[in-house]
Formats: sequence, structure tokens, C-alpha cells
Amino acid sequence: MLDRDALRGLLAAGLAELDTTRALWEGGSAAFGRADVWSDLDLVAIVRDEAVAATFARAEQVLHATGGIDLTWPVPEPTMHGHSQRLYRLQRASPDTLVDLVVMKVSAQGRFLEPERHGDALVLLDRDGLVQAGRAFDRGAHQGRIHRVVAQIAARRAMLDRFVLKEVRRNRPLDALSRFQALEVAPLVTLLRARYCPDRFDFGMRYLAEDLPPQAHARLMALVFVPSPGDIEQRSEAARGWIDQLLAELSG
Repeated sequence: MLDRDALRGLLAAGLAELDTTRALWEGGSAAFGRADVWSDLDLVAIVRDEAVAATFARAEQVLHATGGIDLTWPVPEPTMHGHSQRLYRLQRASPDTLVDLVVMKVSAQGRFLEPERHGDALVLLDRDGLVQAGRAFDRGAHQGRIHRVVAQIAARRAMLDRFVLKEVRRNRPLDALSRFQALEVAPLVTLLRARYCPDRFDFGMRYLAEDLPPQAHARLMALVFVPSPGDIEQRSEAARGWIDQLLAELSG
């Protein structure tokens, strides 16, 4: 079986053979020092603008040589982050260890390199100093995004106050649970992040065990895991109260 270290070495060597590959690094859990046996191999390449397709072709050539690609998923474009991305499951690697390859054009912005948000990238190739240049974190612009998102949550808080309760009263527990998660849990998580880990306020449910104080994390766990339909109304009330508390703290 091929592990992450072996796959990283093979892909780094293969992609470095292309002069169009200008930078290559590993991100994801490895950038935070938290990679384990279930972690994917998250690689990011910066390439000359015309070489995106050729870069994926070279990576797939390397992966086929390891024993074959079992599944390939090209993320539909335009992707959420604006870069081309493909995921691979290999025949000779654990099904838990996917290869997640993002290929960025040299001309593109938004490179996931700010250590405050994405950890310390493990640089495999940097011909033009692009990795180091991408580490700068525009904290002022980031704080502006936080203020706008918090203001949006505050603006819709009163308007949507009754949505969960209406579905409880209609005896539609799945509808009530869905609205609880979308309209109350999701903004609550964003506010908790804005309060306790603002650099990653928009990371959603990911890494909450590391990003929130233990007491806040335990309280959130107890709130989110609703044991039965009869508990939704009480959990909804508790979530709205916590949202109001956080909005007051963040605007103070």
C-alpha cells in the first residue's frame, strides 16, 4: 500500500519535471501538523496559465504508474475557490487517503497560503518565490469581511425568528430540524468563530475542536446533537439566545 509520504514524493518529482510548474506545496491537515492515517494528500500547484490541463495529465500519468487510479472526480467549474481541482482514489492506497490536487494559474489570486488561516504550507517547489509572497495576510480586509457577515446575521436574526417554531407547530420535525441547522446552528458557528478564532471565521464546522475553547465546544456539541423531535424547540430557543449574546459581544 502506498502512503501519503510515498505519494507526495512521486507527485512532487513528476510535477517538478514540468517547467510550467512554478510552485508546489502540501496543505490541509499536514500544514497544521495534524495529519494522520485518515488524512488526504492535499497538494496545490501554481502553473503557467496555459498549463493547467497538462499539469493534471502529468499528475494522472504518475498516479497510473503507481498501480492505477480507481476513481477521479473533477470538481465542477467554476469551483467555489476559483481554481481547478481534482480528487483521486488510488488502487494501491488506502481508500481513506485521497489525492486532492488544486492547480492554480500564475495569474490567479487567493492561494490559501496565509498561515493564520491555512497553516504552514509544506513547500515542495518554489521556483519564483510565489509561496513566500502569498503568505501575507491582509488583516484589515479580513476584518471588514467579518463585520459584513456579522451585520448580515444580525439583520436577518429577528426576521427569521419564528421559522423553526412554525415547523414544530406544523408537526414537521424534519423541516424544523433542517431550518434549525441552516438558520440557527450555521450562523451560531460563524459567530463563535468570529468571537474566538476570527482568522478562520468562515471555516464552518471544520476544526471546531481545535479552534474553539473547550467549554464553548462542549456547549455547542450538546446543542447541535438533537436527541428527538420533541427537543428541537428548546434547542432552537437556546441557539437564538446564544446568537443574541454573541452579537452583543461582537458589537460591543
